[in-house]
Amino acid sequence: MSSKWLPRYMENPFQKNPKKGAQSVAKTWLENEAGQLLKKIMNRSSDDDDLHGGAYTGEAGIAYALLRASSSSFNHSREESMKYGRRILMRHLEAVRKNKSNRETCYLLGSLSIYVVYILYEKTSERSKQLIDRIIEIGHLIASSDVLGNGDDELLAGRVGFLAAVITLRQHMDHGVIPDVCVGNVVNKVIASGRSYATSKQFKVPLMYHYHGRHYLGAAHGLMGILQMLLCFVEFLDEEAKSDVLKTVDWIVSLQLKNGNIPAKVEEGGLDRGENELVHWCHGATGAVHLMVVAYLRTCNEKYLKSADAALNLIWQKGILMKGPGICHGAAGSGYAFLLFHRLTNEQRYLDCARCIAKAFCSEDFRRRARTPDRPYSLFEGISGTLCFMCDLLEPHKTQFPLVPIPFS
Repeated sequence: MSSKWLPRYMENPFQKNPKKGAQSVAKTWLENEAGQLLKKIMNRSSDDDDLHGGAYTGEAGIAYALLRASSSSFNHSREESMKYGRRILMRHLEAVRKNKSNRETCYLLGSLSIYVVYILYEKTSERSKQLIDRIIEIGHLIASSDVLGNGDDELLAGRVGFLAAVITLRQHMDHGVIPDVCVGNVVNKVIASGRSYATSKQFKVPLMYHYHGRHYLGAAHGLMGILQMLLCFVEFLDEEAKSDVLKTVDWIVSLQLKNGNIPAKVEEGGLDRGENELVHWCHGATGAVHLMVVAYLRTCNEKYLKSADAALNLIWQKGILMKGPGICHGAAGSGYAFLLFHRLTNEQRYLDCARCIAKAFCSEDFRRRARTPDRPYSLFEGISGTLCFMCDLLEPHKTQFPLVPIPFS
């Protein structure tokens, strides 16, 4: 590797034989590792910094992970962990209520994700009903106006984050918890926004978006995350809109490099960044797998399977990421790409790879060499997301990426 850059990944110790590596990942090992992660989370020292923003790095995200763990098979005190989850969630919600400047319309980076996690905990409470009403109001607001100004459509802070919130709520509650008319208006606004921007900047693709003037392609702030959410609500797309979305997905596929990666930005084009390329959920091949899974579910076109498989080959080489075990730009995010593709295809080799990645980032070698995230216990950067991944490894047929789920049925 070039000395100019710190290593982005650790060599995959199971690269040549994932089947053999996966054999050492027994149910008891997974349950023990999940239990150790839960213990670390429960014993952490709370920090006021964890009350800023949304579930991405805040307390609400940690509470979400504890809720996910409560339905998992590993041995732990569910009553104790749920009590702890409720306490830190209420702390986050109250902090947001007092801080009027918090970005209420933002999903993972703002209050919207906190509302969603609270509703998942307290489905029938009066406060949950009030928050559902507020979420519906937010939907109408973002469908009728531009409330952010520097990238109103992306996943972490823009309109399609609202769509991810809707999927999350509908998977745990009645379908009608958020009315179709509200959802459809948001979908239509995202389509109109993408068409308008693509035309104004003379892109040769039907839909284009920006975040603070940058044309990101990734799942977090970019085009792939937006397209994924639009395809999740394909029932609201007329034939022309559906065609525009799929043409844009096909354009993404055309940008795929020979090694399987997707550039982080439009401006990078066919640039091969070598050992400095980004292979993350937020930027690059890992997020592309999520999009291709949804594209295949909606079209049954095998070109999307081939694109995902090419991305997974790269993730298998470079997915033991040195930024830690998180799900956004860490190793568990790489594992989720394999788990989701296994859920789609039911092919054992992808589950084997996911198990090997878990084994790798739980090793002493990885723990010694990997960098500590800024928010080491958080859902997207830290071990709360890792805990969700381990729970999903115990029940791979139920796998869902935290707070950004895929409607498999």
